[in-house]
Amino acid sequence: MHGFRLLRRFQVEIIGEIACRMKVYSCLTGDLHSLTNVRKDVTDLCSGSGLPAICLISSLRDSDIKLTCTDLYPQPPKQHLTNKYKSEVCDVLTLEPDHNSVYTMFNAFHHFTDLQKKQIIQRMLHQKSRFLFAEILEPGMLSLITVAIASIGGTLLFTPLIKPFSWRRLLLTYIIPVNIMTVFIDGIISVFRATSAEKLQQLFARDIENRNISVQRKFNFPVFVTSIRSNY
Repeated sequence: MHGFRLLRRFQVEIIGEIACRMKVYSCLTGDLHSLTNVRKDVTDLCSGSGLPAICLISSLRDSDIKLTCTDLYPQPPKQHLTNKYKSEVCDVLTLEPDHNSVYTMFNAFHHFTDLQKKQIIQRMLHQKSRFLFAEILEPGMLSLITVAIASIGGTLLFTPLIKPFSWRRLLLTYIIPVNIMTVFIDGIISVFRATSAEKLQQLFARDIENRNISVQRKFNFPVFVTSIRSNY
């Protein structure tokens, strides 16, 4: 079990590191700024390492924003002690949203079924909670190629930059490339589970028509970022 937790930590940390270094979510800065202009409490769901949320919120340069990272398998990152990462398990499927919070989710919405996606969004809308969910993968060969490049090239390039330094991380990346394989396999599985922007627009057609939410697809090199956000 300890070995599984270690590999998962290394996996989510390198995925978060790649996302931050490549600034893949930077196209969402304006969306997040508009959602946090009044409500300053941000709860990040399915955080993983928490790095995508930390990096994007840091780019807003708003010192009043309070970020809370949560996950079903919480792994508080030691290198970001100024950010609060809840040690308690947070299951999105049973979460009761807070009207005063802004909720974010980065590249995790594809883990849920269509029915679960609708349930999550409906809970947010019912409580009038602001939210911004983003996906950087979509079905297709382009995403598969991107995953292959990121999982191999990105892992090899950025692993030494991750803090705190770990000899075990280097061993499991450069000598025994287990870390590369776990990131690659997870990425491939995620592509096959991903939902296109068109499918999400169909899934939430009624809420889009009522202008409760927006589904957008933006190109932000080297990926297309699909976002679902509240309009209030």
